[in-house]
Amino acid sequence: RVIAYFILQPGIPAGEVERYARAGIALDPRAGCLIAPSVADAYQSRGLGTPLMRHAFAVARRLGFRKMVLMGGVYLTNERAVHYYRKLGFRDIGVTFENPPDSGRVSYDMHLDL
Repeated sequence: RVIAYFILQPGIPAGEVERYARAGIALDPRAGCLIAPSVADAYQSRGLGTPLMRHAFAVARRLGFRKMVLMGGVYLTNERAVHYYRKLGFRDIGVTFENPPDSGRVSYDMHLDL
């Protein structure tokens, strides 16, 4: 049974770079990476996610990345996740977008300087 997974993807795709650029933030696609963390609901708030995220930060730094971006952003309605990412040092860029497009589900981007 899988209780958590963390996808760490090298590089930042053009769509993410363009969205950040609209907010006045320039990203170097080769100097950054994406992260998509997930911990099963039943295992959240048990002290599992933070050590895994800190390990992902260390791996990304060892690989030479200087910026980490949440893959696809975070849903605005997921206040718990927004608080968690901020606690870890992620910052939002203040620009919202629909994810997926035309879904009515509003997200915004968050990033971390490594």
